[in-house]
Amino acid sequence: MSLEDEWPGVAERFAKELAADLPQLRLDFTPVSLDRLESEVLRRFSDPAQLAGTETRPFVDRAAAYFGEVMCRGWGGWGWSPAWEWEASSPWEGDDRPEINPRRDLLYASSRSIDGFVPWDVIAEAVAIRSGSELFSRYNEWDDAAMEIAGEEEMA
Repeated sequence: MSLEDEWPGVAERFAKELAADLPQLRLDFTPVSLDRLESEVLRRFSDPAQLAGTETRPFVDRAAAYFGEVMCRGWGGWGWSPAWEWEASSPWEGDDRPEINPRRDLLYASSRSIDGFVPWDVIAEAVAIRSGSELFSRYNEWDDAAMEIAGEEEMA
């Protein structure tokens, strides 16, 4: 079995390990926990280049998996992103990575443009931008689209 096939189970395990290793963050798989995770990421890293270090990779992989799991539980699902689709800023250029894709109802029924993304890239953006709200903002983009769809269905 390939990593691509095994990834959803691996991601769930990584996310649970991160939550168990950092109980003080109360990583409970809710959208609001994403701000707590991002605060920890920003505390540990000041430059996106640091994310790809051998010694930091286990934490970053688990943080990305946790972020992805929160997104999956809300509005998405895991997919696989070939390396050539990545943004140039990714510290993992050349590697294929798991990505989060919006549920089909969000993708096709919303008037909003909702794109899939690689969680590692969003974490790198969060470190670069340092707003403290990049992860939660990404969740909210999809949540707003879902609420728009729900409102349209109620009016129909």
